[in-house]
Amino acid sequence: MLQFYALFRNDLRNIFRDRMLIIFCFLPLIMVGLMRYVLPFVSGYYPILKDYEVFILAILCLVSVIGPAFLSSMIMLDEKDENLFTVIKVMPISPGFFIFFRLGFITILGFGASSFTMLFSGTEGITLYNSLLLSLQTGMIVPIITLICVTYARNKIEGVTFIKGLNFLSIIPLVLIFTKPSWEFMGGIIPFYWVYKAFENLHLSVEMGLYAFGGIGVNLLFITGLYYQFRSKL
Repeated sequence: MLQFYALFRNDLRNIFRDRMLIIFCFLPLIMVGLMRYVLPFVSGYYPILKDYEVFILAILCLVSVIGPAFLSSMIMLDEKDENLFTVIKVMPISPGFFIFFRLGFITILGFGASSFTMLFSGTEGITLYNSLLLSLQTGMIVPIITLICVTYARNKIEGVTFIKGLNFLSIIPLVLIFTKPSWEFMGGIIPFYWVYKAFENLHLSVEMGLYAFGGIGVNLLFITGLYYQFRSKL
């Protein structure tokens, strides 16, 4: 328990010493504001937006989990620059425990950010079941982004570039969904695709569940593969 507390306290210290990182803590509030107030206002001028409300909610939930992903990536890249990963090898905690704690903690943060955005978005048809299931799927995007940045970026500047690139990549599956069905399933290799499909079937419990659990499975495969890449490199 003391090991968890020490790591948690250190992470909070790293977050609150940088004002830029603090801003990302408020992303879910901003996303809720956009969904509850800005979207209805804009929909008054462009009613067609109401037909795509679930996709807009999916995008905002993904944006809300970018906050924890960015925070964890910047903290771990700082530790990478300071060679703290090497120090961990001789500390009382094992590297596996350290990584497990980090990935678990940021997944919970992503889950909380997505849940908050969904439950307070004002979108019709949001139940406790579908909000928890979809938030779990969306929250698992956080460790994927973090592991990609920390494994392949050499510094924080490259880390920010990676996150920008992943944000761009997140739009590609949404574009494929509106193309021919034969092209749409090409997006299945991208975790974001399963998020959009699950949200698209938000009001269909069985279909939504299938895409959500399928996405969770794909996310686990990505996390496992990236975890071993991270361990082998660092």
